[in-house]
Amino acid sequence: MQANSSRLDPREFATAAEFDGDGPEEFAEGLLALRREFGVRVLGGCCGTRAEHLDALAGALARDATRR
Repeated sequence: MQANSSRLDPREFATAAEFDGDGPEEFAEGLLALRREFGVRVLGGCCGTRAEHLDALAGALARDATRR
């Protein structure tokens, strides 16, 4: 499984003039949902994923851990 913040095919993403993807919070919530629903334990991103996306993911995971 590969999580991209961009919905574009990797070849399209590589040649895109502008970023077309999910914002950091939407990206983080989507991955957190995968973790909750399917037990996915390795989370990260690829095409279009930036530091802001990973920061949001880390924050979402930390908040989720304190709720348990």
